[in-house]
Amino acid sequence: MRFLYFIFSLNFILSFTLENIVVADAYSNDIEFTFINKKDNLELGRNYFWIETVDGGYDIKYYTGQHIAGFQFEFVGFDNINDYKVVNGKIKEIDFSHSLGYNLIVAFSIDNKTLPIGEHVLFELRNHQFLKELDNFSSTAPDNSIKNIDITQIVVSDQRGNSIKIDFICHKKKCLDFQYDQVWPIDYNRGLVIFQLRSSGKNKWVLEYESDIDIAGYQFNVEGAKLKSVSGGSSEKNNFMIQFAGKTVLGFNFDGEIIPAGRGDLLEFEVE
Repeated sequence: MRFLYFIFSLNFILSFTLENIVVADAYSNDIEFTFINKKDNLELGRNYFWIETVDGGYDIKYYTGQHIAGFQFEFVGFDNINDYKVVNGKIKEIDFSHSLGYNLIVAFSIDNKTLPIGEHVLFELRNHQFLKELDNFSSTAPDNSIKNIDITQIVVSDQRGNSIKIDFICHKKKCLDFQYDQVWPIDYNRGLVIFQLRSSGKNKWVLEYESDIDIAGYQFNVEGAKLKSVSGGSSEKNNFMIQFAGKTVLGFNFDGEIIPAGRGDLLEFEVE
């Protein structure tokens, strides 16, 4: 492997950056990655790392069109790395072995597993004190303080009222219901929409989408909790009427407006 060096903007909002990046695929070939200051317009065919500031630390995120079998890079300018711990993210979900020391992280799979294509959290860096306080809160909170939910019975339509093939990436290892092709007839030659849930706070969720076809309407059920509010995202930006009752969410536009093909946040919702 070879070390890849990148030049970083002087107006980077964080006090540290990533350097000496090495990423490899399952065949030990180098994958070229670019470090960017923030997520902006991600170009197809290129691979990126970036950092997002969150409560208690940072999320190290990536976007790629290739499967990652291993990586290493250095945190430069991070003076107190020993005050932080690597938690969650895809390297935890996929069971990558990893080591963090002297501001250098190395991660790989001894079982020949790879990190998935797309945009994901590589791992989270959380302050030890933040994690301790979080554990103390969890130990005193009632069992139902944080809801685990899933999305089922998803239907998406185009401007002609035809159903669009959908996929759903669960936040759990197994979805509650993945038999979407049994819910309605699908023309597999027409479009694809991929949905994924992202937590945005206690009992608050964002439904992300990536679509290669315009979306004219959608419907889905929320399992595991009661809906409290639904709003925002590309649905609101494109003047969709968003309705919810019980566990069902429905989005459409009377004037024929659509959510254009692309990627983003479909909507946000809170449960109780």
